Amino acid sequence: MKIYHKIHMKQYMMSLGLVCLTACHSHDSHTHTATDEDTHNHPAHAGLVEMSKDEARLAGVKTIQVEPAAFVETLTVGGRITTVPTETFTLTATTPGIVRTHASLIPGYAVSKGQALFTLSSDRMIEGDPVKKSGIAYEAAKADYERKTRLLAEKIVTQTEWNAARERYETARVAYEATMDKDGHNGHVIAAPASGYIVACMVNNGSYVNAGEPVAVMEKGNRMMLEADVPMSHQSLAVACKGAFFKPEGAAGMLDTDSLNAVLLTHGKGMRAEQGYLTLRWEMDRNAEAFPGSYATVYVKGAVQENALSLPIQALTEESGTYYIYVKTAATHYEKRKVVKGGTDGTRVEIVKGLKAGDNVAVEGVAAIRQAGNGRTVEAHAHNH
Repeated sequence: MKIYHKIHMKQYMMSLGLVCLTACHSHDSHTHTATDEDTHNHPAHAGLVEMSKDEARLAGVKTIQVEPAAFVETLTVGGRITTVPTETFTLTATTPGIVRTHASLIPGYAVSKGQALFTLSSDRMIEGDPVKKSGIAYEAAKADYERKTRLLAEKIVTQTEWNAARERYETARVAYEATMDKDGHNGHVIAAPASGYIVACMVNNGSYVNAGEPVAVMEKGNRMMLEADVPMSHQSLAVACKGAFFKPEGAAGMLDTDSLNAVLLTHGKGMRAEQGYLTLRWEMDRNAEAFPGSYATVYVKGAVQENALSLPIQALTEESGTYYIYVKTAATHYEKRKVVKGGTDGTRVEIVKGLKAGDNVAVEGVAAIRQAGNGRTVEAHAHNH
């Protein structure tokens, strides 16, 4: 009996040791990490990007708090910048002659009002100088008119003869006065009617022109015109439109007709359809980034939507047709959130789903946040014992 008892106790102690060893090994095989502690008994936050304050500052990250506001949806169409007809002048030769230019009249050359641009001279022409000839004709008609005025008082000439003399005098005077103020020492002067810029010069030194021929085109350069072609399918917008945003080709930023003292020249009943389009035209102040003859992308303003949520276009990122924004949820955390966008006004875009008032959204440095998220996105952790 004692032998049996000793064997039984030995087997019991060995079994108990094996159980303890197995339990200890199972417990030691589980290692806690900082992530386990942080996510234990908490929901997962997939897509949460971590970026320190210093990193965000160096990357130029800036955020704005979203608030409801009025938003104007626009229709994007093609357009162009042109000159204003009332600001363009065609300079013409009022007398025939040989041209002498006074400056390098290339496109863009600045001129001031009254500045002499051309001189027309016919001194060496067989026909003679028409300006001098008009002066001679004026002096002769004036002398004849004055003589017949004296003779009429003495009843030596008839009233009919005096009337004819007076008519010849007035005709000669009008012709002479039209040129006398513009007659220089070396010929007939053509001066700039206003301050502005040369658009085109049609003649060279030594060219011969007839009276009425154009010699140059200039413009004031104070105003310009914007033309936008709206498809007939959006004719209701064209008729009701009051303004537009537009970006001339090569321009750095967006321009607004409202800030350029624009006047809408085309109105509903006066518009005509051309090749399936209605053309809207605004006259406005000239801008340094808009050049007549250049094309522009035009965002025709539609109806105003009150209490809309919108963001600057640069706040959105796109991945395979899906749009995302980054919402700052903590000092160093940015939530990557899927959104559905609506219309745009060229600088901002309406967000119809995925955004709420009060959200703090990154609008600058978004690319840096996205890059940081590619390597340091906080993922969910399944913590099991």
